[in-house]
Amino acid sequence: TFARVRMVKIKGSPDRTPMALKILKKHDLIRLKQVEHVKAEKQILMMIEHPFVVNLLTTFQDEKRLFMLLEYVN
Repeated sequence: TFARVRMVKIKGSPDRTPMALKILKKHDLIRLKQVEHVKAEKQILMMIEHPFVVNLLTTFQDEKRLFMLLEYVN
């Protein structure tokens, strides 16, 4: 397992809607040869919008990790 998902809320946001933040370690992605799979996951999630699929809101990264911000489904 090279990813974790955390429930987060955006600071300063008036509605404080919970969201899911998927955190992936770059080192583990490379070691486990998952780079292309993660790229494909991002592309697919950015293209589709469907009521039965969690929507990808944005992605960002730092030196060690990739982050995917998704809708939170309770």
